[in-house]
Amino acid sequence: MTEEINIVNNIESNNETEEPPIKKETRGRKKLPDELRKVYVPHPRVKKEKPPKIPKERKVKFERILEPRQREPLKPGRKKGMILKPERYNDDGTYNKKPIDKDYYKQYYQQFLKDSPCTCEICGIKLASKQQMRRHKKSLYCQEKHMLKDVPDFDTVFSSID
Repeated sequence: MTEEINIVNNIESNNETEEPPIKKETRGRKKLPDELRKVYVPHPRVKKEKPPKIPKERKVKFERILEPRQREPLKPGRKKGMILKPERYNDDGTYNKKPIDKDYYKQYYQQFLKDSPCTCEICGIKLASKQQMRRHKKSLYCQEKHMLKDVPDFDTVFSSID
C-alpha cells in the first residue's frame, strides 16, 4: 500500500513540475487589446419622423348595373405550347429544319449558281460559278499570281535598256 502512495505522489509531483504548454501564435493580424479598440459611436444626425399614414377612403358606386359579361372573341392562331405541324418534328422531339422538298438544294443550284460565269480578277481565268471562284482563290496558282502581279518581267526591263 505504501508503494502505491509513493507512486501516486511521484505522479502528482511530476505534473506540478511540468511546464505549461506553449501557446501558438495565431495567423494574420493581431487583435488590439480592449482598451485600445475603437468604440462604436452612433451618428449624431437625427432621423426624420414619417408623417402618419392616412387610410384611403373607398368610393362607392351606387348606380351599378349588373349585366352578364360577354367574353371577347379569342384571337386567331395557335395557343402557347401547341404544336402546329407535328410532322415537322423528329422522333426525339427536336424540330426538323431541313426543307420539305428533298431536291430543294439541287434546284437552287441549277437556278442561281450553275449558269453564273465568273472571271478571276487576279489571273483572268473564267470559272463556271461563284463556288468555284472561292475555291480557285484559295489555290496556290492564284495566290502565286497575286504575289507576282507587281513584279515586272525581266525581258521587258532589259529590252528597254538596249
